[in-house]
Amino acid sequence: MTRRGKYVTVAVSLAAVVLIASLLTGLFYIKKNHSKTLTELESGYQSNFYAMREGINTVESNLAKIMVSASDAESGILAAQNHRAASEALDSLGRLPIKRENTVKTVKFLNQLEDWSYSLTAAALRGKDLTEYRAQAENLLAAATQLKERIDNILAKVKEDFLIINHVGDSELLSFDFKEKDSEPDDEYPSLIYDGPYSDAEQKESFGALESLKEIGADEAKKAAIDYGFLDPTIIGEGDEPQSFIFSCNYDGKDAFVEISKKGGLILLANVLTDKDMSDIDENFAIKKASEYARKLGYASFVPVWYNQVDGEAVVNFAGMESGVICYTNLIKVKVNSAGEFGGVEATGYSRTHEESELKPVLTASEAVSRTSPILTVKNVRLALIPDGRTERLCYEVTASYKGATYFVYIDANDGEEAEIMQTVDLPGQGRMVI
Repeated sequence: MTRRGKYVTVAVSLAAVVLIASLLTGLFYIKKNHSKTLTELESGYQSNFYAMREGINTVESNLAKIMVSASDAESGILAAQNHRAASEALDSLGRLPIKRENTVKTVKFLNQLEDWSYSLTAAALRGKDLTEYRAQAENLLAAATQLKERIDNILAKVKEDFLIINHVGDSELLSFDFKEKDSEPDDEYPSLIYDGPYSDAEQKESFGALESLKEIGADEAKKAAIDYGFLDPTIIGEGDEPQSFIFSCNYDGKDAFVEISKKGGLILLANVLTDKDMSDIDENFAIKKASEYARKLGYASFVPVWYNQVDGEAVVNFAGMESGVICYTNLIKVKVNSAGEFGGVEATGYSRTHEESELKPVLTASEAVSRTSPILTVKNVRLALIPDGRTERLCYEVTASYKGATYFVYIDANDGEEAEIMQTVDLPGQGRMVI
């Protein structure tokens, strides 16, 4: 072999050694970085389990106190703490590697708990009787205790070197849904999203908007979900009140679930896991986007009546409009994030209460205003159909202000009686509400 050939052979050998060394080094760093990523993921999952456990522990303790408290003011404070704890538990749950179909009932429970807690706080501030709330607290406490036990079972395994990341998608291990033997809450609690005038109105037993509609099967409901923009729907359960099909799906590329009524194929409830931005959301932009989604979902005749922003999401309430009258008996609620992305809708209140009404006032608007306090500065007057127990009442809604506070005064359009008065308040962590 010539000297030049030897040099070439040596050079090739050195290049091969360098290449192999580079590959081994690269594989080492890839493996190291992959291991680091898995460790970070596992740490994040465990942190969210512990955070969720802490929130449920707060809920459990406060519910037990509410049951025996003789102070309405203290009960209101405890309920406000539970509203925040339930919200944080929902946020932690959403960050866990659990299939949505394994958490449907738990998400529903935590949403109910949020809104029940706010409703109790508002009732305490308004001086209402809390006896019924204290009775409901026992049922909620039983459910919270069972949820905490499930979390504790997983955390006990974690302490024994159990890795959550190795069990992603394990429906039994990571399921938070209530089993048949559990005390799943069955009381009637306030609606999914609690805000705005009459959003917590007592619900009728029948579903007026659905009664005359044609009943559909699962395949037709799946097609309806797709038509509404919920793609790849997979049925994961059925609802009872009203009867419905529940699907896991995706909306605009994001995990979601949607509930479709068996009568008429209407959307009753939907939730989309959107990104939350804690910065302020432009109100006009949010209302515009929510209105677009409301029309897309079949509620073109509805008008926005309330806006609220809390925890990185905007909630817009829409009411039906009949003969120029705002119908608070027919409400839907749409959520959007700061980017204007659809976050969810709730229309069970509309499906339960909608019915055609005869809307003929006896009093004029000026006569109604004359029945309000003279210290109020009137900003707007319009006819509104409001809930009155399980019936309805035609009133003039007088929007007014006094010393910087905004009030809604409802004057009966037939006899001039002051039916109700509400005030808007800003509650920490809950945004703008009415009490």
